[in-house]
Amino acid sequence: MAFLRQDIEEKRNKRFVLLTMLPLLVVLLGATFYHQAGAAFKPDQIKAAYLYNLPNFVRWQNRHDDGPFVVAIIGSSQIATYLKLLTKGETIMGRPIEVRFFEDSKDLKEAQMVFVSNSVEDAIGPKQLTKMASQGILTVGESLEFLKKGGMVGLVTNGNRIGIAINDSMAKLADISFNSKILKVAKIYHIEAGEGNLEK
Repeated sequence: MAFLRQDIEEKRNKRFVLLTMLPLLVVLLGATFYHQAGAAFKPDQIKAAYLYNLPNFVRWQNRHDDGPFVVAIIGSSQIATYLKLLTKGETIMGRPIEVRFFEDSKDLKEAQMVFVSNSVEDAIGPKQLTKMASQGILTVGESLEFLKKGGMVGLVTNGNRIGIAINDSMAKLADISFNSKILKVAKIYHIEAGEGNLEK
C-alpha cells in the first residue's frame, strides 16, 4: 500500500510540474530542454504537455462544436497515456477534454486536434491531411516532413530540445489561426500539401 501511495503521489507531482511548466516554456522559450530535466521528463511526456497547452494558443474560426474537446492520438499509445493523465478533469475553452487513441486515420471527423506519431506518418499522405484541414482539424506531427505533406504543426526535436514549427498555408485552409505569442517562438513555413519544399 505504501508503494502504491508513493506511485500515485509521484504521478500527481509530475502532472503538476508539467501543467505549470509548459505554458511558460512555450511562450518564453519555444522549446523544452528535456535532457536538463533529467529522468523526470521524457520526450513523450513533454510532447503530451505541448499537446495539452497548444489549443490555448489556437483559434478555430469555423468550428462550433458541442460536447468534449476531442484529441485524437494516432500511433503512439504512450503519448496518449501521458496526455490522458495530464487532461484528467481539465477543460479547454470550457469543454472537457477527451483523448482517443487510434491505430490509423479513420473516423477522425469528431476530433478538433489530431496528433500523428512518427511511427505511422508514412501511412498518412497529403490527401488525408488536406481532408482533415478541410474539416477544420488541427494536425500535429513530429517532423518537418510532416509539414511538407500537409500537416499544420510539427513538434520537432533538434538535439536536446523540442521546438514548434507551423505550416501557415495549411492552417489557413482549415480556417485556423494562432496566437501572436506562439508565432513569435515558432518557425513559420508556407507550403501546400505535398509540395515537398519548405518555404519560410
